[in-house]
Amino acid sequence: VKARPVSVDFTYVPETYNGSKQYVSAKAEAVEGNSSSGAANGETIPFEYSYSWTSIGNETSSVDAVLNRGTYVVTVKLPANSNYVIIEGAKTREFEVAAYDATNDVIWSKDITFTYNGENQSGAARNLATFNGIGDDKKEGKYTLITTTTTADEFKNADKYIFTAKFADGDNEYGNYVISAEKEYTIAQRTVYI
Repeated sequence: VKARPVSVDFTYVPETYNGSKQYVSAKAEAVEGNSSSGAANGETIPFEYSYSWTSIGNETSSVDAVLNRGTYVVTVKLPANSNYVIIEGAKTREFEVAAYDATNDVIWSKDITFTYNGENQSGAARNLATFNGIGDDKKEGKYTLITTTTTADEFKNADKYIFTAKFADGDNEYGNYVISAEKEYTIAQRTVYI
């Protein structure tokens, strides 16, 4: 008995990092123009999936699921003893997983105030924001972001300053998140009494 031919239709391919393992899914379809193809009697045809991942640092490795940002190649096969055969032999697909835009998830400090004291206060303003991650990555205060002012060389004089947030070195190793968050903080004038 000959194996029944099928073609592969990808039904889900991850596009964006979500903090958790993701998996490609596919279903068997009839081969166009071949009435003796596709699933017989509505059978569910199980596929086997294997993945390779190329990180943003251009290192390629075999992985068991889609997790980090980067380029993936998924290979879809049938089990060796299947009653079916994929017309292409094994179906592969390359796809990109983009970073998650965490800009709206940044938590800025609300309870901190600054008053002019004659000194550069950049050190005290270095960690004004945090980010907790998403999915399985989520953990309260997981990432302490580095905050710096973009409007002046120093955070010293009484004025309004715009701060931006970025990850500390090594905190976003695979580039799974992008952030373009900013917030205004003020150094208040110092009150003097005469």
